[in-house]
Amino acid sequence: MASHERYGSYQISWRENGEQFVALLRSTAEEDPPAIITTTVSEGMAALKSRTFAVIDAGVAEAYRPNLLAPNGASPVEAFDAFLSVKELEVGEPLSALPAEPSRLSAGWAFFYQSRAYVETGAFEKMLVGHGPVVITDDGRIIEGGSLDGDPEEMLRR
Repeated sequence: MASHERYGSYQISWRENGEQFVALLRSTAEEDPPAIITTTVSEGMAALKSRTFAVIDAGVAEAYRPNLLAPNGASPVEAFDAFLSVKELEVGEPLSALPAEPSRLSAGWAFFYQSRAYVETGAFEKMLVGHGPVVITDDGRIIEGGSLDGDPEEMLRR
């Protein structure tokens, strides 16, 4: 069952979806697709609401739309850096690109990231899990992968 709330210029639908709490944000009723923000059930609805309000207050809700477009004229590296800045708000800790160079795909670039604490220390307990590659397509789409997305080339078909 979903509950609804207005915050700023956004209509927010809060839902539990299996093992996640999901917030769908729309600035107008016709807007499609909505911005999507999630937390695990163990993090709780309060964490989701806090994260959602922070994203709206920071003015970065657009970055949470599926298959986003990179800012006009942004290079793949600039688009990935912008993605990381937004993702840091979502996960609540600093992130860093992995030291390896991005991989060139048939129609884009694949980037990989991890918590800054892990990149700097190599401490296993600082490692993020569940995320995957980020693909910046040649036409400017940003596609976020999950841990099951082992082949960034396959992500281009989304």
